[in-house]
Amino acid sequence: YSLNGATPDYRVRDSHRVWVADWVADTLGAFLFSSPFTKIAEDPPNDVQPPADFATPKRVKSIVERVITLGTDSGYLDPAKKAQAMAEIAVGLDPINPTRMNERLPVYSANLLHQHASQINESSLAA
Repeated sequence: YSLNGATPDYRVRDSHRVWVADWVADTLGAFLFSSPFTKIAEDPPNDVQPPADFATPKRVKSIVERVITLGTDSGYLDPAKKAQAMAEIAVGLDPINPTRMNERLPVYSANLLHQHASQINESSLAA
């Protein structure tokens, strides 16, 4: 179980949610490690483009956005939350370790359909 605030929460989560978060982490890692980046820098002013081997927050954010789009298009991520996920992405150089880029992105897994609830009202006129 886990805590919901200070209260134990015994509900079971769909196991696919953990898998989706792992997929996002693995896919993002594959994209980042296959990129040409070997150096790191802040975004330069006035849209000046640094050499291709520099990782900048803007360049890394575009990779993160690509992962969210791929996850949404593949059915792993909730398409209704795509705009919110894109807005919540945060990428920047670590303030303590100058050789580290930090990425924070939300994962809104698509919900699985487990049940239906139907209300059927017989509504014909009385005879």
